[in-house]
Amino acid sequence: MIRSIGIFLGVFCIGFAMFLASSAARTTIMGYIDTVSLLIVFGTAYFGMVAAYGTFKPDLKGLKLMNKLVVPAGWLGFTIGAVMMLYGSGVGDGENMAARLGLSAAIALLTVLYGILFRIILTIIIASKE
Repeated sequence: MIRSIGIFLGVFCIGFAMFLASSAARTTIMGYIDTVSLLIVFGTAYFGMVAAYGTFKPDLKGLKLMNKLVVPAGWLGFTIGAVMMLYGSGVGDGENMAARLGLSAAIALLTVLYGILFRIILTIIIASKE
């Protein structure tokens, strides 16, 4: 029961902080959802574990490997996003380039956010299994 309460309060604190930050920016909390970023971070970590251990069901060793891979995968996703962001900023369409650059940077940073969130989640799961 204590673990359930701890999980609920932890998720609530993070979710509420994200809600408050999005409200301050005058946008919705859906700005934190990006399937490509999720695929880069979770897909790289999960399928890296599958490639290393040859199983789709992660055991403790697999979870530890995924825990090591999520943050570097997040930075890899940011690097991919930064390359595309800078590549796209060279095209002058007469648009507001600063706004375009800011939106692209926000999307690129989502992979780092996902990497850190998954790292926290996997660390908690690993600690509960040891």
